Amino acid sequence: QMAVHLDLNDAETGFGILTNAPTFEWQVETIKHYHWKLERGNPAIAIPGGFYPDDRFLRLHILRSAIEERRQPTTSRQAVTLAISVLNSVAVPPGSPPAVDSGFDHTKWQWVRDHKNRRVYYRACNSPSFQMIDLKKLSLTAGGEVTSLGTEVEADDTWYRDVTSNVAPKPKAEFVMV
Repeated sequence: QMAVHLDLNDAETGFGILTNAPTFEWQVETIKHYHWKLERGNPAIAIPGGFYPDDRFLRLHILRSAIEERRQPTTSRQAVTLAISVLNSVAVPPGSPPAVDSGFDHTKWQWVRDHKNRRVYYRACNSPSFQMIDLKKLSLTAGGEVTSLGTEVEADDTWYRDVTSNVAPKPKAEFVMV
């Protein structure tokens, strides 16, 4: 059964993280248990590395909290880059065990919203490159025309940036023995 939960991102009712399973309440209790362990003074708590949703939820919370506490971005580019780094840590590649739904239990898309600049960055599982939608350039008025965008990268679309022409020789470094 699909359920939508109010996540106030207040460390009590939620943490600003979406989940599909197990239940949202389970995920919140897992994070509270993690913080309980930290309060006991044991800094050697392992970061979960599995592909199960509860492992990914906790890993996302730990990494996001570390950024909030130690590495606040100063530019939009830094913020988006950090968000992508965290997303990379919880993405499930196609074919990853165990596939509970006949091989389709993997990350289909990754999305990052830049609230300040009103941009959305996304990538589909069939492309390592992010695409950008500038929401300021779209007509998003109430009652306006409904539009859509396919998120899969088409086979003939460029899904990489060729930087071959940027490869150039560098002068050899001189080493001085001291």
